[in-house]
Amino acid sequence: MASVDEYSTSQLPQNHTEKLSQAYKLKEEGNQLFKEEEWKRAAKKYHFSLMYVKGLLETLPNDPMLKMLLSKNVTQTEPQPEITPQEKEDATKLLITLSNNLAVCMLKTQQWENVIKHSSLVLEHEPQNIKALYRRGTAYLNLGRLDDSKIDLKNALQLDPTDSGVKRQYAILKDLFKQYRERERNIYHGMFSSSSNDTSDGCSQDPDETV
Repeated sequence: MASVDEYSTSQLPQNHTEKLSQAYKLKEEGNQLFKEEEWKRAAKKYHFSLMYVKGLLETLPNDPMLKMLLSKNVTQTEPQPEITPQEKEDATKLLITLSNNLAVCMLKTQQWENVIKHSSLVLEHEPQNIKALYRRGTAYLNLGRLDDSKIDLKNALQLDPTDSGVKRQYAILKDLFKQYRERERNIYHGMFSSSSNDTSDGCSQDPDETV
């Protein structure tokens, strides 16, 4: 994350247009770092861009860095006008893009919980976003949450049966389910084999009396 000094009061956007413009600028900087495979640095740019977008959409999280920056911006005394429908639409599209980009960065660095977090935000807006379903399903798979993974990957596969990445992960999932079922069968088989050799069940071993 950038330091507070890196974003001085004079640099902070003052209105919705400037905030959205700054968000786009940070996204492009993140894209360049992503191309250079600087996953963590790219994620920081995307994260800070996302903070501006969430602020515009009035869903600003409790982010200590951004709250500190905004509290230092003493020059902004005029109340801000409401966001326009076009600004809201642009901000929402950017939020989805940034969340998807963050999910990729988290996937590259194997931060599975964060993959789920950012992919879930995308799916709140676009329930049929294949990339988000694939990434969240992959994260669930790596966390051993096989049932959750199955839901996401199956939905993604239904949306695009030709997607090679989804097909590959779904094949891995099916294999894990197969291994799990085989382990369960072996466990139960061992339990029943042991009990079949033990004739004592706590009851009388005498035959039932006939009436």
